[in-house]
Amino acid sequence: MTPGFTGAEIENLVNHAITYAVHKGKDKAEWADFEYSRDRIMMGIERKKLSMGEKERLHTAIHESGHALVSFFNKNALKLHKATIVARGGSLGATFMLPDDQAQTSENKARILAQIDVAMGGHVAEKLIIGNDMISTGCGGDL
Repeated sequence: MTPGFTGAEIENLVNHAITYAVHKGKDKAEWADFEYSRDRIMMGIERKKLSMGEKERLHTAIHESGHALVSFFNKNALKLHKATIVARGGSLGATFMLPDDQAQTSENKARILAQIDVAMGGHVAEKLIIGNDMISTGCGGDL
């Protein structure tokens, strides 16, 4: 859940999860509170005021689904954790993968190519489903 986090970042995550749980009227923090806090720390505050139309939400979902599908079916890719179309920071959505033990120590050609495949998954999904003329600018940030 927190690969690459420093001790201070983990402390911040725990404090935020507990505060978030209390604000929701809970007696204790649950896994969902920690996930919310991790997403907020890694990607920024949820942009609730952002008014995305249904068409833009659908395009974002298609894009993130492309990443998720490639991650799920590519045996060399990192394990898929979740995909979301919640707008945070400068992003309209995100797909999260979980690192394994090997990802922490070394990379090889197959793993690097799998990372490129996953990064291009959003672009390919948009191209196949939405059409070549309607591909979003979100694809540029994936690489």
